Formats: sequence, structure tokens, C-alpha cells
Amino acid sequence: MEEMLYELGPYAAGLNAARWDLKASIFEFVMADAAQVWPDRFGVDIKTTPFLANIFRRLVAISLKRGAVPIGGMATALPNPDPEVNRAAAEAIRADKQWEAEQGFIRGWVAHIFHMKTAGDPFKALIGSGWKPTAQMANPDNYPVVIKVPEGPITVDGTRRNARMLIEYVEGWLAGRGAKGIDSLEGKPGIHPALMEDLATGRMSVAPWSSSSCATSSPTSSRAARAPRPTSAIARRPESRCAGSRTTPS
Repeated sequence: MEEMLYELGPYAAGLNAARWDLKASIFEFVMADAAQVWPDRFGVDIKTTPFLANIFRRLVAISLKRGAVPIGGMATALPNPDPEVNRAAAEAIRADKQWEAEQGFIRGWVAHIFHMKTAGDPFKALIGSGWKPTAQMANPDNYPVVIKVPEGPITVDGTRRNARMLIEYVEGWLAGRGAKGIDSLEGKPGIHPALMEDLATGRMSVAPWSSSSCATSSPTSSRAARAPRPTSAIARRPESRCAGSRTTPS
């Protein structure tokens, strides 16, 4: 991160902590290692995964050290005709941005201007309160980069959700859209807004499980995602983690 700021010099406005892009970059780095297969991607939250949160805090520290602006992750929810869906999305966005503000971020970004005010309010409130980062927050040495495998299961529901998202994203890509709003839980109970998906999220959805041929307790495996009929992969039942990690069948 410091090297990027150095090379860009006066053209660098700040550093952006992009959640899915960070995870996708890590995946590319560890893709060939079957011991580094992650669980369902929607179960890995930056806020509750210490080594990922540490990378965010390191970005803030480097930005403070070098006079750059630390910019939080994207709020990916898109507006919906249903006010209840928008309300649920706003609550999730507000919680995310509040956490980022508490880590020292002073900016964020959104997939759609509809959620701009919701995303911006926590940063404005923090700055308006006179809050200042501590000396510890401004020292990158306090936040070394350590890559680990998050705790969590690979489930059939997670696989179906990932496969559905990937199929819909590829359809959008072939139609000329590099990013697409997708509700990967459409048809499921509950309130869930469409989220902006892009190449990073498409790439990370099934590639690690497929390339490592994750073992299952049944004759099938996540390698089924490579089958000629991708919709059949959604019906498979992956029931165990690679490298002997914890399992939660669905």
C-alpha cells in the first residue's frame, strides 16, 4: 500500500479498502493450496474476521502516516421498490459504515447514490464530534498482514447461492455489463436487497472449491461446478470442508 502511494505521488487521493476485491486477491494468491480453501463467502465478515479487519486497520494507519484519505468498502446494496427492503439495506449499511468510521476511515462509497446519505452519516458524525485517531491507529507496525483461513462451513445453500450468482453474472457479462445487481437469495424467505456483483465476486464464488476438488461425504464434490450443465451443480450437496476444516451440512 505504501508503494502504491509512493508511485502515484500527488495523483493518489487515498487508499480504498474494498471487501470483495481484497478477498478475491487473497484467493488468487492461495488458489493452488487446498489447505487455504475458504468457507461460504457471505459468512466471512470483515468486522468479525480478525486478520481481515487487521488489513483494514493497516490501510488506515498507512493513510494517516502518508497523508492519504482512508476510504472504506463499498455499500453494494441497490435500491428496491419495496421500502422494507431499503430499510433493511440501510440498517446493514449504517452498521458497516459505523464500524469503518470507528477504525479511522473518513470516507466510503456506494454502488448507488440512493444509499449515499445513509453511508455518509456515520463518517460525518465522527468527524463532527472532534474525534482524532490515536497514535496506535496511525502506526502500521501494529497491524501486520497475516493471511489465515476463516472459520466456517461450506454448505449446500452457500454453494447454490454462489453458483446462482455466478450464472447470473456471466449472463450479464455476455450482455455487456461488467457489474450487475443480483439478488442471490431471490425466492427465499426474508428481506434481502440485490447486491452489486462484479468480476471479483464472480471469480471467487466457486473457483477455490472447484480447483481444490473439495472432498465430500458423498460421491460428488465442488468440482461439479465445472460440469457442462452448470445448473446441475446447484443441486449437488457438498457436505465437508477441504483440509479437514469444520463442516456444517445443509
